[in-house]
Amino acid sequence: MTDAEARCEIVERCRSIGASLTLDAISRAQHDAALEWTREELERGRRGELLGRTHAPVPPKWAARSQSREMLQYGTYTHSNRVDADVEVASMPKALIDVVDALIARGVITEDERMDSCTINVYERGMWIPPHIDNPLFARPFVTVSLASAQAMTLGRGMIWPEGGTPVDGEAREGEEIRVVLPARSAMRMEGAAADEYEHAIPPVSADRISLTFRRRMDATTERDAIEAQTELTERFRAMYRERRGERREVLSSDSKGEKAVSEEEVRRARIVAERAAIKKAREERKKEKQLRKEQKRGDVGSSASMTPSHQPRAVEETTDTERTMELVKKAPKRACGVVPENFIDAASKVTVMPQVEREHVQKVYDIVAQQWHGTRYRAWTGVEAFIRKQPSGSFVADIGCGNGKNIPEVVKGGSVALGSDFSKGLIDICRDSGYEVMVADAVLLPYRSNTFDYALNIAVLHHISSPERRIELVKETMRVVKVGGVALFYAWALEQEKGGVSGHQFEGQDVLVPFHNKVKVKGVSPDEERERQSRVEGAPTHGEADPEKRSVVYQRYCHVYTKGELPRLFDALPWCTVEASYYDHGNWCCEVRKIV
Repeated sequence: MTDAEARCEIVERCRSIGASLTLDAISRAQHDAALEWTREELERGRRGELLGRTHAPVPPKWAARSQSREMLQYGTYTHSNRVDADVEVASMPKALIDVVDALIARGVITEDERMDSCTINVYERGMWIPPHIDNPLFARPFVTVSLASAQAMTLGRGMIWPEGGTPVDGEAREGEEIRVVLPARSAMRMEGAAADEYEHAIPPVSADRISLTFRRRMDATTERDAIEAQTELTERFRAMYRERRGERREVLSSDSKGEKAVSEEEVRRARIVAERAAIKKAREERKKEKQLRKEQKRGDVGSSASMTPSHQPRAVEETTDTERTMELVKKAPKRACGVVPENFIDAASKVTVMPQVEREHVQKVYDIVAQQWHGTRYRAWTGVEAFIRKQPSGSFVADIGCGNGKNIPEVVKGGSVALGSDFSKGLIDICRDSGYEVMVADAVLLPYRSNTFDYALNIAVLHHISSPERRIELVKETMRVVKVGGVALFYAWALEQEKGGVSGHQFEGQDVLVPFHNKVKVKGVSPDEERERQSRVEGAPTHGEADPEKRSVVYQRYCHVYTKGELPRLFDALPWCTVEASYYDHGNWCCEVRKIV
């Protein structure tokens, strides 16, 4: 399928559910005027010059993870998708009424659909919002006009997101999903199923973006009917989520005692609270330990002779706060991943030649599943974020095996420049759509000069490499391109998922095949028909199997999962590097490695 055909298919899928994108909905002059007015209004809001709650800064509780955006609201006040008519905001100003007039003139909406409210969302690089359905107190359709840059929006039905709404790996997005790019000056009109059944979300943006979402408050009678219908729909979604997560409501006692029903979800929340408390306690203990070591080093307490000099990096297995507390909240693996058949792993003639197992069961798989894989990976893992935030601003960073580029916004937000590479062209195309600087390249044979990058990321790449020699070559290549004194972070899947892994997999050996269910997204198309269609795509894997029950085509990814101590031992072959830290993080073994020569 060509790019033009793919775009037409997306447009048709959007239209079939009630979402229509109009390009050039406003003129360049109208765009520039609206953009300038919004920025001026934003400055007034920051100075406290706007009426009531018209201006809303990014909530502190979301700022740390970039979930949210700065807002301006006119006509109607909303908070966390809830409408509050008692909160005072400014009425629709002429600048926004002019945009509504332009939408009517362009045919995006009719005069009868004229909007009386507008929410302006101001995104900086890396900001995002999770899936949601707009409050039913607003009439359909509603329209979003995009300013400043082209960014992606996803439309999905039946999405499952983890506690807190943070998009991280290990949580499946089920059901249908559509990803559409919204160029500047475009208008997305949403009604019908697109507005009431499909949740929409904004992945982390690659550049500053402003959106103007126009809505219309319902009259009292229509409003009441809409709330009842939306409540029924919401309950249906919740029941579906509970079923997919295996949660079932249980009644603890008789109705006469008035005791409440408690679900497994509530039990899970209680466990999370306990985990966070344990993590906090563990961190406090570590602070005390660090303070004790400082005092010992000064000679205040005990002998300093037994202490490790601060200038000597420690190449030892350390226990993280997460590992200490994960014993409290073990998540039983759900999906068994069997060992690979005998003679499945073929030896390459040279370490720099990709073996067939990696080409068929890694590279080709990621090419064919790239869009769905991208839909579940929105941002860097928290451990990777923490590492990036420790690095100096203004760094030149290599993201090796960058996938869909989910780590890059965090690098950019820290004031650094990232250059990404991956051997999957499908994932690299997604990165390019997001405006990232990337290239197709094999991590075992990088096309970069030595001593080029201030630091490097090598996240979830090593577990796809099929021989010890190639693994050593991969880490050697990553460290080769880092400057002397620079550091690299490596993550690889752990065999020991019972220590707190969130993937839901149970590995029956170290060399395993991990299934990926590529969902059939077109209604009326069977998994067998979709498998046949996908098999005709140039460079597609040949081993896909149809799964009628899950309406998907199943591909097998090769993985070599690591045992404790195995990952840092790779660097024994690199005497010019030292492992500064080695630890376990949410189902992965991790190493921070510094180049010393």
